[in-house]
Amino acid sequence: MTHLKDFVIRCDQTVATGFGHFSRCLTLARYLRDSPQTGKVIFCGDYGDFSQCLLSYYAFEWIPLQDFEFTKIPEFWSDFDCVIVDSYSASQIFIDKLTQYPFQTFFIDDMCKHDFSQADWVLNFGLRAQSMLYSAKHLLLGPAYFLAKPEFKSIRKKRIKGNLPEKPCVVVFLSGADQNDSLAYHILSVLVDKFAQWEIIYISKNSSHLKGSKFSKIKKIKPDYQIEKIYSQATLVINGGGLTKYECAYMLIPSASVSLTKLQHEDSIILENHGIICDLGYSQDLSISLLQKNIISFVSNTVLHKDILNACTKYFELESSLRIVQEIQKHRK
Repeated sequence: MTHLKDFVIRCDQTVATGFGHFSRCLTLARYLRDSPQTGKVIFCGDYGDFSQCLLSYYAFEWIPLQDFEFTKIPEFWSDFDCVIVDSYSASQIFIDKLTQYPFQTFFIDDMCKHDFSQADWVLNFGLRAQSMLYSAKHLLLGPAYFLAKPEFKSIRKKRIKGNLPEKPCVVVFLSGADQNDSLAYHILSVLVDKFAQWEIIYISKNSSHLKGSKFSKIKKIKPDYQIEKIYSQATLVINGGGLTKYECAYMLIPSASVSLTKLQHEDSIILENHGIICDLGYSQDLSISLLQKNIISFVSNTVLHKDILNACTKYFELESSLRIVQEIQKHRK
């Protein structure tokens, strides 16, 4: 009888860590669980209310662990075949210690700041990943290994056939952490003023800062399990420079990023240089007038939208997530 492979996923979802690390781990967990060679998949970490709801919705067990500095390796991990880690807080000391255990290790990384030579897998789906000096037993690098939520496939299939939303609609989704009220206000203000004929959807846990009749036409939606229903309506997306820009690229939705961190902005510049997104700038360096000018230019430029769609089609593949699972199962112990 074939031994089924059990996985524990170590990631967090808090205000400090954001939502992206958890989101891509959840996607990987769903694909792993669908594999006939997978047994158990559980999560271990510090999770906020929304991520706990998602774990319950998708019927994943999770074990609470508050260890932001990544100093602990719980004893029960030894009962698993593979430990998956996705966090900027994982130190070299933690990585070295973890890779000495008999289970296999899989790291999702963005920056290539650590030595992963003793790890079994490293995944970095960033565009510049293949030029980074990674060393691990198996490297999964570049957009061909992007972790895309299964429901995003149908959106991509429709758009690649030219089936676009009938009504122009721009979706604004900056961050799951909701610490960008002022930034969102200025973005939405220019959209309302300059694109009255467009439907405007704002995804946020809190929209209380949008008061007055000016913002009454905006459709305000809280993040939920089925965000693909919102994306399916989108002609364009304005995002905060994190995972959303990659999700849009996979779904072939032209997007523009106003990056919330310097690391995100560095990545956004690379994506723009390859035609995959429109870079609106780094939020901390942008004046309101320049930001709004850039937004008007992006929304108005239909030629740019077509160019972005073509570039996204070139760099992103439909079955990229399944490809990751196949690589894991191929090199299992």
